[in-house]
Amino acid sequence: MKRLKINKGYNKVRALSLWDEVVEPELSAYAVPRNVKNGILYVVTPNDVWAAQFSARKHAYLRQINDLLGTGKLRGITFTISRTPAMREFHAAQEKRPVWLDMELTVEDEKEIAERLAEIEDPELKKSIAGLLEKDIRFRLWKKKQGWRDCRDCGTLIEEGNRCAFCRVRRSGRL
Repeated sequence: MKRLKINKGYNKVRALSLWDEVVEPELSAYAVPRNVKNGILYVVTPNDVWAAQFSARKHAYLRQINDLLGTGKLRGITFTISRTPAMREFHAAQEKRPVWLDMELTVEDEKEIAERLAEIEDPELKKSIAGLLEKDIRFRLWKKKQGWRDCRDCGTLIEEGNRCAFCRVRRSGRL
């Protein structure tokens, strides 16, 4: 009898943890698994728009989770709208989060950051500058993905043309 309860508890925790594995990474912040009861996975969303978005794919999510679970399969998924202030604040912050922060750094990017930080001894300063460098590189990667290119003279990213405004003024002799 005790073994049955342990397995049931394990399957519940496993089902909750599998949610992030089957949901697309860019969407997972908008749906938080909260409970499994009577074979139904309950997932909280920030509003009815997100609930509808996830409901449209719930059969695919259910199939994927059940494939990974093996035993103790789920019977369904129910999406509810968050009613707690903390949950609404979390989702509001996620919606305001700039998309460029999710750009992945390459090994070369990480090496560049490490090289630029090598001579900084103060750990707090090093951590702050590392965060700034990471954000700068992520923003540059995002801009390049959006079609921005390097200024022909100085390398600053520009949206259009061959030179940035500063280099155009400098080349014109007005500076």
